[in-house]
Amino acid sequence: MGLAHLVDSERALFFGRDGIVRVDLPFFDVMAFDLASAAGKTKAVFIASIVAVFAGGFIALAIRSGTGRQIARALRENASLARTTLISLAIFAIAFIPVGGARVLMWFFLGVPGVVLLLYGTWGVTSRMAEGAGARLSAWFFGMPASRLLLGIFAITFVLTNLFSYFVFDHKAHVVTGIAHLFHAEIFSTGQFYVDSHPLREFFHVGDTVINNGRWYSHFPAGHTILILIASWFGMPWIVNPLTGSLAVVSFYFLGKEMFDEKVGRLGALLGMLSPFLLFMSSEYYNHTSSLLFCSLFMAFYARTVNTGKVTAGLMAGVLLGLAMHTRLVTAFAMCIPFALYAGWLLIRQTRRYLPALTGMLVAVLAFVALMFYFNNETNGAPLKFAYDYSQDQTAEWGQDGADAGGIAFGRDDLGEVFTPAVGMRNTVDRFRSVNKALYEWPFPSLFFVLLLFMAGTRNRWDYLILASFGCGFAVYFFWYFPAFQFGPRYLFYAIGGLSLLTARGILKAPDIVRGSYGFSLPRESVQRCVMVLVALCVLTVPFNGYRLIQGFTAEGWDWQIDEKLLSAIDEMELENSVVFVSSSFRTVFLRNELDVDSGSVVYANDLGDDKNLELMRHYPGRRYYVERNHEIREIALPAAVSESAPVAN
Repeated sequence: MGLAHLVDSERALFFGRDGIVRVDLPFFDVMAFDLASAAGKTKAVFIASIVAVFAGGFIALAIRSGTGRQIARALRENASLARTTLISLAIFAIAFIPVGGARVLMWFFLGVPGVVLLLYGTWGVTSRMAEGAGARLSAWFFGMPASRLLLGIFAITFVLTNLFSYFVFDHKAHVVTGIAHLFHAEIFSTGQFYVDSHPLREFFHVGDTVINNGRWYSHFPAGHTILILIASWFGMPWIVNPLTGSLAVVSFYFLGKEMFDEKVGRLGALLGMLSPFLLFMSSEYYNHTSSLLFCSLFMAFYARTVNTGKVTAGLMAGVLLGLAMHTRLVTAFAMCIPFALYAGWLLIRQTRRYLPALTGMLVAVLAFVALMFYFNNETNGAPLKFAYDYSQDQTAEWGQDGADAGGIAFGRDDLGEVFTPAVGMRNTVDRFRSVNKALYEWPFPSLFFVLLLFMAGTRNRWDYLILASFGCGFAVYFFWYFPAFQFGPRYLFYAIGGLSLLTARGILKAPDIVRGSYGFSLPRESVQRCVMVLVALCVLTVPFNGYRLIQGFTAEGWDWQIDEKLLSAIDEMELENSVVFVSSSFRTVFLRNELDVDSGSVVYANDLGDDKNLELMRHYPGRRYYVERNHEIREIALPAAVSESAPVAN
């Protein structure tokens, strides 16, 4: 009998013939560990040993088995196949480098043999099910009208993301990123790009995503914020991410149909709907979801431009790339690098065919670049001055702090760690590993079928463009110190559409790859059934893994930036005409202030210490004053000598 498993953030559960065996895994850290420490070295040796045992055992079994010898013979006889196989495996092996992400490694090492053994042990039953009910289900899925399919996929995604948005996240922004978007949307509602900072602005600093340098606004481009503004007119700012996430899943269908065929589009959209990474990210306020929508639609219209040479398609592709730039500029840049290079190559090879369409695309992009320069000038004071330059000034230039790091350094991050190329490589490995887990939350690497597709040496240009776009994300964000693993590697969220299509391609082409490229003499129907059962088993584990993720997101002490205890303590006070100095988490109450802070009945401010707080108390004479520390709120009095002095001038 095979073993199935689920691994959550604390323990592994094995399901076998004899029931459930629980194995606690407190030894394994979620994030990277310090290799300079004794504990870090011990963990690294331990994990490396596990990697070596699993890799050695796999190689030994492959050599001894007839299947392994058949693969080796195919590789010896086909140099091109050997080259693509080895390169693909080498890239994929990055996910198993034993630095950081130790729990994810254990997830893979326990999950892969668990699923394989379960597949082997239940093959008699599951193969018959795949041949009967599975075949009928497949025919129904690929045969139903596309409009009905897309409506169903959109509806399911929209319902799930709205449920998560309400029951898991309470329709609140839980991180400072969402807080910044909501704050800037409120500013936009006044018809302005920014408002003046409070004269004592140090009391209202909320993090590096909100600029507070005399002007008050967020450091993000305007795209996602405008969507939140529009939704706010209807009293539903929380609906932006569920809506854009659901539309993004639908866009996968059109992207797949344009680049490949309708079957790939249908399956790619279904895989997107089943991605916990997409569902949870589409339930909060991050701008990554609207970025995914614009990036996916850009690629779809780019493909249509290449396929048809139509000017209208080129214009639409340029507009969508411009919208992506105004949502997440660096992400849009990383995503479009290979597409821009390929467009240049097409222009050289087939100038007459592509010049009008690509010129239209370029003109549309340049129009949005001009809008961005205008926005920069209005907010930051210069067309080429980006708000990131203000908010990320804690990150030093290349070479600074190098002595502290013991080598070349990028700079010191906001947590005090010196960011070196070694740290950048560690983050890159962690991001790749995290994609393999978070994309589908399967008990084996999510990119397995993508690996299978490229091992066989695909000759489709779109496969390579999607893969290159994904790789450019790693290359660009290698130079960014912050790992950003909320819900998964969110800096790579834009690639979900392309990865879903490549996964669909690998699933659909698996029989041809196994039989054609590697020469296995297996009936095509048997390989199809095996792939169908394998995917079904993995999908069945997703609700369990998703439930454990929800438990983590709602657990007390989860690393969100909203302090519910603080909100409860303040609400119980029923304050009016007051100033509250907050020490626990000012970002929790930041949005409760009015844009014109002075007009608010209650003013919430950072607690800067008793002596410094007197300055703000002088600015608001005649109010009651409170200080919050460790969720306890007590009233304080303004000293008589201070109350008699003049308040700070506006």
